[in-house]
Amino acid sequence: MKALKNIAVGFGVSFVGSLPLGYLNVVGYHLLEEFGVENLLLYLTGVAIVEAVVIYFALVFARKLSQNKKLLKYIELFSIVFMFGLAVFFSIEALSQMNGRTQYVDSLDLYHPFIMGLMLSGLNFIQIPFWVGWNLYLVNGNYILTSGLLKAFFVAGAATGTFCGMLCFALLLNKLSDESGASAPTVIAWIIPGIFLGMAILSILSYFKKRQA
Repeated sequence: MKALKNIAVGFGVSFVGSLPLGYLNVVGYHLLEEFGVENLLLYLTGVAIVEAVVIYFALVFARKLSQNKKLLKYIELFSIVFMFGLAVFFSIEALSQMNGRTQYVDSLDLYHPFIMGLMLSGLNFIQIPFWVGWNLYLVNGNYILTSGLLKAFFVAGAATGTFCGMLCFALLLNKLSDESGASAPTVIAWIIPGIFLGMAILSILSYFKKRQA
């Protein structure tokens, strides 16, 4: 029963956390659109494996990491720069989309989708403070137990939640794109960099707000 509770809590937190639009979801959608569901599944497997490792170590070292303010500060700064970089990258991709198959899509051919999932998830450093915060909350509130193998059940549930959440996101966005007509991919292509730019600006505001508190 304790194991099932850990799986359910991990799945729920991770599933909901993986739904907001982020660069991992964007790449997943593009893979599904251009190369099919099999490549998407391989990509999501790579993403979930890296996240499982991050969740495990964040669970083990949650209290120490939460006290390392300098490390968390650098993670925030990296995330801001990364979001701006993604906004520029996808803006260039949107501009070139009128030429048919874009350079971005061509670049997806260079990597196996599983390897791409590993690499891009490994660059998602913002998941460290996300899981440190959640793990502290869940452990302190006795929502999960972390003795023995119970850690593994929580991690497995969380990794599965990420996989399922991102899969649902990609399938839903692909369905909406198909139903909205031929102009939808172009509209989405311009919305995506705007979202990244907005996320970067919000991160900057949050960063300075914390430093002034």
